[in-house]
Amino acid sequence: MLIRFVVQNYLSIGDELEFNLLPEQYKKTFPHHVYEDKNVRLLKTSAIYGANGAGKSNVLAALSYLQQLVIGELDVPKSTALLTYRLNDDKISAPIHMEVEFIHNGFSLAYGIEFHNGIVLNEYLYELGFKNDDSLIFERKFENGETVLNVDSKKVFKTKSDAMFLNVVKEHFLENHLPLLRFANVIKKPVVMAAYDWFMTGLYVVTPNSKFESLVEALSDANFNKFANDVLNSFNTGLEKLEVETIPLEEYVSDPKMLESVSEKLHKDPDVRIVLDDLGVTAALIDGQELALKPYSYHSSDNGKLVKFELDEESDGSRRLIDYIPLFQILTSDATVFIDEFERSIHPSLLKAMVRKLLGPDSNIKGQLIFTTHDCNLLDQSIFRQDEIWFVEKKEGKTTMYPLTDFQIRQELDIKKGYINGRFGAIPFLGDLDNLNWKY
Repeated sequence: MLIRFVVQNYLSIGDELEFNLLPEQYKKTFPHHVYEDKNVRLLKTSAIYGANGAGKSNVLAALSYLQQLVIGELDVPKSTALLTYRLNDDKISAPIHMEVEFIHNGFSLAYGIEFHNGIVLNEYLYELGFKNDDSLIFERKFENGETVLNVDSKKVFKTKSDAMFLNVVKEHFLENHLPLLRFANVIKKPVVMAAYDWFMTGLYVVTPNSKFESLVEALSDANFNKFANDVLNSFNTGLEKLEVETIPLEEYVSDPKMLESVSEKLHKDPDVRIVLDDLGVTAALIDGQELALKPYSYHSSDNGKLVKFELDEESDGSRRLIDYIPLFQILTSDATVFIDEFERSIHPSLLKAMVRKLLGPDSNIKGQLIFTTHDCNLLDQSIFRQDEIWFVEKKEGKTTMYPLTDFQIRQELDIKKGYINGRFGAIPFLGDLDNLNWKY
């Protein structure tokens, strides 16, 4: 679970920006929204507001970029000029800094990285002490043209074999453009593995165009299938259920070259699943047969019979809700889910009902749901604590971020009205539209 995220000099984020899930001590509303750890209390949700172009998406993009660096989807680029804050000459030539604090697999950790023009200048992993000093796990620095590695030899790397192993790490894995944490499976220390695993399985960043590629595989699980259909029924969308049917692969894939390629991959690795399109149709080798697993939706007819529909026949809102269902199940674990433009294609009333359900006292949500939105209907103190609402705006071209608790707000205040009236900032500046002389 996320504790804090700090980023500096990334896209529109020039100066250091901090976002955290730490509850205000004096706020007592919705105690079930607070996760209680032996060392720290954390909020389970946060709603982030701001005008178009303020940089809300860039905050999520920064965390996503850090995740991709760690898990190996990206390397530090040879030039970071296009990633840095570009409205200040000094920032263009300065490094990008990111740091995240989180709890995972029983460890409370802080991981940070600083990089510039193809070089990791600084990278560190600490175990958070809370009541005591933080404990160093490892730190690397780029000094005088070479990378220097420091470790806590007393706490983590204790034996002679550890010392020999570290020499191997220094010689073969300290690539200037690669994060060391990426090689956690080589280091094989539980605390390091926990840090890497959080980026792999404990963090999900969802963009407006994200699709859950494993929907078919998930629906094949009886427990998830029941969960998905219960969710659909509870929101009264007209969708009765989702099901997966199998058809011969050659009947679905008409392109001979594509069919040959998919077939080759399936036989090379019989356990592999290949997503074929945006609808989530998936190729699989089952009992020696090449099959396409295709999801369908069902609606009730006037006489009560179930009628089958293709997923692309569903509305954008229904399809977006289907995309969210796997995330809702993920949230029953202690994962952290970031969603950009949570309200996209979803009716405001449905979105509000969905949020109330997810955050209700009877919800089985154990993880964290954090999202950006423009939907002011959610600015409601009957839904959120004050410390769960954050604002993003630009000041002098730089993205800034601050919580609602920076303001003295009475519990009975209509914060939606206050936001629209500009009391909290983070709204568009429209100028004098009467002087635009629009023709209509």
